[in-house]
Amino acid sequence: MLNLEVFVWPGTVIVIAVIAMLLFRKSFERFLDRVKKIGKTGIYAAVGAQETAKSEVGPSAADELARLFDNQLLVQREDWIRTELVRIVGADQTQKEKFLLRIIAAQTLVQQFETTYRIIWGSQLNALEITNTTPGGVPLGFIETLYNQATARDDKELYANYSFEQWLAYMESQLLSIRKDDKIYITLTGREFLKYIIHQGYTLYKDG
Repeated sequence: MLNLEVFVWPGTVIVIAVIAMLLFRKSFERFLDRVKKIGKTGIYAAVGAQETAKSEVGPSAADELARLFDNQLLVQREDWIRTELVRIVGADQTQKEKFLLRIIAAQTLVQQFETTYRIIWGSQLNALEITNTTPGGVPLGFIETLYNQATARDDKELYANYSFEQWLAYMESQLLSIRKDDKIYITLTGREFLKYIIHQGYTLYKDG
């Protein structure tokens, strides 16, 4: 279960997470470019003959990452982060890593939930609320009734080119709900998303 108290931690902590993501962004993007597939046993990266030869004579990953610190301000901020980490969790490297991983994970969830909340429609939030109170799943037909009620209640032009399948697929694509045997179930992500909305004081009654 996601501890929502992480979202009210001091700004110092969030800044650390944001900076960490920025520092590793370019290296991570280069890795994603080489990703071939993701399987049950891990991530497989495609490496060609030319790429292999280049990696043997080219700069190491550490050298490439070090280039991100060429900027004097970044160096100063790195020193500041190092000091803050020691102050918050101590000098143990393992604890530092655990702390940063937890903060970065929490921050990515915040970004995901904020983006989803801006886009999601009120009728979809209504469907999530109902599935949240029905552990055994909600019949697909009933969920479609909620969609039909929204199309009749709201601006019909809003739904003119947005079918029920598209409406439902958005929630599934955001991992908020899942369809099984003609029933709709809320997911762990969906439950935490609803908790986040309430924790932030956002309304559940949006347009759409």
